[in-house]
Amino acid sequence: MYAQLKELVDTYDPALLWFDGEWDTEDPHNPWTARDGERLESYLRGLNPDLVINNRVGKRRVTDGDYGTPEQEIFDNADLAGAPKVTRTDPTVNHAWKFGGSPHASIPSDRFSVRWTGSIEPRRTETYTLTTVSGDVVRVWIDGRLVIDSWNPHEPKVDKAQVPLTAGERHSIRVDYAENTGEAHMKLLWSSPDQPQQIVPSTQLRTR
Repeated sequence: MYAQLKELVDTYDPALLWFDGEWDTEDPHNPWTARDGERLESYLRGLNPDLVINNRVGKRRVTDGDYGTPEQEIFDNADLAGAPKVTRTDPTVNHAWKFGGSPHASIPSDRFSVRWTGSIEPRRTETYTLTTVSGDVVRVWIDGRLVIDSWNPHEPKVDKAQVPLTAGERHSIRVDYAENTGEAHMKLLWSSPDQPQQIVPSTQLRTR
């Protein structure tokens, strides 16, 4: 793996490396240790000190890498029912599956649902406007409080909520989304008096 990563960094000069893996599982046992992650992260920073690396380079702890990513559970029904068909992480919530796409090859383009869970960490202490762009339905919770409730099926639309957030504090976030038929979209943006509107960036999202 080290040789392949060296070739990747030397040849393509990426700004960000995103590792995917459930490194903290013990059942089944995963032999990847915190020291393995430390060595790999140190090696990568030796190749390029400016690389941005997500926390799955190690054991997905707050001390590993530069950022975490929200957990994503994907269901093959529109009710978030049963066990998720796919579980993974997303660097952001920024999707336009439209008519023919879906979150995963094993998921149909109609009648699926997704749940993202993690935390959001603002840079400033301000009242933020959280904005969703969704089709068909969406709900958003911040710190356990439902702030966007748009669960009646609709064409692609925008919903907004005003939420006070504290700089450097990790506020829990949960986003539930479902697609029945037609176009499928799900985007999560934020803005504040000192923050122009943007997709909530991966650097401000965490798995926990």
